[in-house]
Amino acid sequence: MLVSVFAAASLSIGVREAGDNLHSMQITFVRCVIGLIIILPWIYFWDHSASKKNKPDYRSPFSYSPQWKLLVLRGLLMTGAMNFGFYSLTKIPLATVTVLFFTAPLFVTMIAGPCLNEEVGWRRWLATILGFAGAFVSLNPETSDFNWVLLAPFAASSMFAISLIIGKHLSKTESANVILLYTSTVTTIGSFIPAMLVWKHITISTFFLTFGVAVFALIRTYADIRAYAAGEASFIAPFSYLRLVLVCIGGYLFFGEVPETTVYWGGAIIIGSSIYIAHRETTHKRSISSPSAEPGGD
Repeated sequence: MLVSVFAAASLSIGVREAGDNLHSMQITFVRCVIGLIIILPWIYFWDHSASKKNKPDYRSPFSYSPQWKLLVLRGLLMTGAMNFGFYSLTKIPLATVTVLFFTAPLFVTMIAGPCLNEEVGWRRWLATILGFAGAFVSLNPETSDFNWVLLAPFAASSMFAISLIIGKHLSKTESANVILLYTSTVTTIGSFIPAMLVWKHITISTFFLTFGVAVFALIRTYADIRAYAAGEASFIAPFSYLRLVLVCIGGYLFFGEVPETTVYWGGAIIIGSSIYIAHRETTHKRSISSPSAEPGGD
């Protein structure tokens, strides 16, 4: 997750810079194409090496998967999440949009219960509601005009959260390479038509910028898959909040952005809520695994 945090911050800065010359939908498509070109040889050689070991339970990432419907659904959700997310990064100050992206772990907690059979009690539900209240504070409700662009990060966060939950489920039967291959393929196909509607010439400098975006996006995607496969979704998610520090530094150094006070207050509420959720998750797991633990509730 810490690798994912660094990659996500670098990705945000790169998209913001590329957005000065390209539409966000074109950035999304170029990122997907470059990402697919990068991972195909790697997965192919990994597959070739693994097949030589003649493991009886080995299944190639390029072979048919019984879970193909969920894999395609995850890819479509990631396509929507990227389009909404990249659009947000080109239209909203980095610190603000990053704080709003932080609602993704809150969505994960909401969805983890019914989808993953994780017990989520009233304390974590209350913390989740408080976290969304923090997002409202970050939007600075004192301003008279509401910008509908601010809804884009919430759309991106909800789609991303659902895709993480699906990835958590798929990781029980599918390897990270299978999930990554399907996701990269579906997002490339799904982002093609929107990109063609806004296509414009790409300069050499912009190409290398989008190439960097694709590399960091791949690193983040793979790191997320491995992180959520290794631990409980509601426990892993709060670590992503370290991204805010890196994004604030990058926003100031590269774009001269100074976040409003409400962004800090809202971010603090969201982060505090998620830290509490992580604490309750750990306490709850210990109470289940230890018969002598006091059932303090959830």
